[in-house]
Amino acid sequence: MMVNKGDWLNSTSRTKAVKINVMVATLSQPMMLVLSFITRAIFIKTLGNTYNGLNGLYTNLLSVLSFAELGIGGAVAAAMYLPVANQQYDLINALLIFFKKVYRLIGLVVLTIGVGLSFFLGFFIKGELPEYAQLGFVLFVFNAALSYWMVTSQTLLAADQKNFINAGLKFTCAVLFQGLQILVLLEWHNFLLYLIVQIINTFSLNLIITVLVRKHYPFIKSSSSQLIPKKILATLKHNIFGMMSAKFGGIILSGSDNIILSAFIGLTIVGQYSNYMIIITGIVSLMNVIQAGLTASVGHLSAKNSKKKQIDTFFQLFAGSSLLTVALVLGMSLFFDSLISFWLGSSYIFNQNTTILLIMMFYTNQIRQISISYITAYSLFWPLRYKSLIEAGVNLLLSLILVGKYQMGVNGVLIGTIVANVGINFIWEGYIVQSLALKNRMKHYLWQLIKVTVLTIVVVIMSTIIKHEISINQVLIKWLVLFGVYVMMMLTIVLLFLWLIPESRQLFKRILRK
Repeated sequence: MMVNKGDWLNSTSRTKAVKINVMVATLSQPMMLVLSFITRAIFIKTLGNTYNGLNGLYTNLLSVLSFAELGIGGAVAAAMYLPVANQQYDLINALLIFFKKVYRLIGLVVLTIGVGLSFFLGFFIKGELPEYAQLGFVLFVFNAALSYWMVTSQTLLAADQKNFINAGLKFTCAVLFQGLQILVLLEWHNFLLYLIVQIINTFSLNLIITVLVRKHYPFIKSSSSQLIPKKILATLKHNIFGMMSAKFGGIILSGSDNIILSAFIGLTIVGQYSNYMIIITGIVSLMNVIQAGLTASVGHLSAKNSKKKQIDTFFQLFAGSSLLTVALVLGMSLFFDSLISFWLGSSYIFNQNTTILLIMMFYTNQIRQISISYITAYSLFWPLRYKSLIEAGVNLLLSLILVGKYQMGVNGVLIGTIVANVGINFIWEGYIVQSLALKNRMKHYLWQLIKVTVLTIVVVIMSTIIKHEISINQVLIKWLVLFGVYVMMMLTIVLLFLWLIPESRQLFKRILRK
């Protein structure tokens, strides 16, 4: 989007911007993950695992409250791809003003409900309520409301494929303010001060991005005479209602885990579960930043290319995403337990079955991301509405039965999520993309998905067996041996991909030509 000549932000081409997005994500996210590890370890050492579990419960309760967001952010971002590509500044400004007004209301709703919910926090915790738990939740919710009130500028940067600005500034603020949080923990051991620093971080990050965007996108005004065209507004409303049910399913899938564990077992197990999830979340965050750049690219692809080109691109992206997901699954299978032990101690390690289920949950979530990118880019949220309700019901009911009746603990929650993903999401999302977006038959997609899933299961089983056969006490030597195993298995996996999935060969050829 060219606005000012010589403007460093807007002189970047879309192709170059996508590459920068991926590069910044690749560099910043691992460093942010390491910083999060350090902060979490100090958090547990100074405040204990109970407060760690409380923080995890806060996160899940907040994700339930975020249902008030109704999917507006994703719908508006999708609606902005074409106006951004065509440099329709008045329309972009009108969409941003609409977005800002709605999100101000949403932030207020989240804050109001959150303050009310804080008085009933004890219902979600088995055992005694930790000190300052209620006030801590109010601060946590206020931080979320603040992010809603100031998120508009980030959406514009993402739609304009300048997400590297968001990622770079987020990393800079994380280094500064997580360092300050560590100081607070070490000096004062104070949970409330820790949360206050988090609020300052959110405000500072969003303020900097807002000022930057206003400078480099001078067409942004506080008011607009441009009305959103009726056709775009109708599509927007349609997609918002579709995303509302989609968001509901996502909340139940990922947002109910800690609530169920806290209510039936207690905060200690929530803390232990959260330790594993911070690693998974860090990996997913890296993937999401990469995915955000791809989603914008897919949005432009859908507007300007033939169906054959769109189909070929989908399966090449699916092949690349699948290979990366299997590579991450292999790494988690070999190093998950060792990493937890090195980071926090062997007492925080789950048993082998739980670890495998965690890895398979990660796989069933991550393998869907290319389909989700296409659904977002093509604005196909409405067909998701019933899927998400069924998905939510299956996951919640199965999790409650397995945890409450059969006392399966964390395993019950994980099985509920995996079953909902495999039984419902794989098929339904695949159908939406293949039939509605690409006008393609499902057969090829399902066959590719089956091959990747079977290969992943074999990789998890083999790597787990090999890992347990390696009985070396020296940590460094053991990690070096495991890394050697990882390299050899990855070479085998790449060869299998090239043999089993033709699109992976096409993708490699495209990469090598560049």
